[in-house]
Amino acid sequence: MAKIHMEDKDNAKILSAEGDLSIQDASELRDCLLEALSSTGTLLIDLSRVQSVDLTCLQIFCSAHKTYSQAQKGIRISGDLKEGVVRSLSCVGIVPEACDIKPHGPCLWTTGGNNE
Repeated sequence: MAKIHMEDKDNAKILSAEGDLSIQDASELRDCLLEALSSTGTLLIDLSRVQSVDLTCLQIFCSAHKTYSQAQKGIRISGDLKEGVVRSLSCVGIVPEACDIKPHGPCLWTTGGNNE
């Protein structure tokens, strides 16, 4: 199981994870994302210490992006994505060009990298 941690920073919350995010982490991940939605205007997601992400957790992140966008709140990836996460995205066919959230901004996964 991955370690998931939430912290406050300035006017935002930072959700960070470490290890391999899998279906066993889905409930905790969803709860953290919902808690942040109700308590902040901006959520930064730090996956720089995540080795891989399974389809369940990727779907939770994509759903959160849509929910945050509809609520007119900010959500983005901060920091570098490890090769295992990039490979996970590719293996399940998640590509920014196919994102249906474009009216609300760029795909969540296009914001990964050194863009703190």
